[in-house]
Amino acid sequence: MADNSLKRYLDAGIAFTALTQAKAESIVRDLVKTGEVQTEQAQAAVNDLLDRSRANTERIVELVRNEVTEQVKSMGLVGQAELSRLEKRIEGLTGVNTATAVRKVAGKKAAATRAEEAEARSQAAKKAALTRKENEAKEAAVRKVAGQKAAATRAKKATGKKAATKKKAAAKKAPAKKKAAAKKAPAKKKAASKKAPAKKTAAKKA
Repeated sequence: MADNSLKRYLDAGIAFTALTQAKAESIVRDLVKTGEVQTEQAQAAVNDLLDRSRANTERIVELVRNEVTEQVKSMGLVGQAELSRLEKRIEGLTGVNTATAVRKVAGKKAAATRAEEAEARSQAAKKAALTRKENEAKEAAVRKVAGQKAAATRAKKATGKKAATKKKAAAKKAPAKKKAAAKKAPAKKKAASKKAPAKKTAAKKA
């Protein structure tokens, strides 16, 4: 009965994960509670469960390894052993150590990549500096325009104040002129009225 229960757990997917001692003990405790495994057989069931899990894991690893090997062969890729053999053959024909040559090429590529990265950083720094200068120039132009507008506004206000002052001065002068004119007018009337009776008297005499 214990074998069937353990087999059910393994078939349910436990075999596809690394089964720890604690997990195996937990599974067996559950089986003991349900009465599927006797208490005396619990440790043996734990060991059996762990052994089966390891065996299943090893089978899965072997299956995956075989499948990868088959896929590499079907794609025409070269394995490590074949690559080593070819390197030795090339060394024998050319007298050049292929590993050293590969390292040199890789070093040149790395140096070129570093140079490209340095150039890219330099270009980015130049662009940032140019952008900063452009922004500063724009800000200076904005400040200049704002200053000119403020100066124009102040000039308008000053002109407005001068005009208001002139109007006030003119208004003050105008009443004085009116008063002077008003004073002169009664004097003329008086003089005219004095002359008028004299004329009347002359008319009576005649």
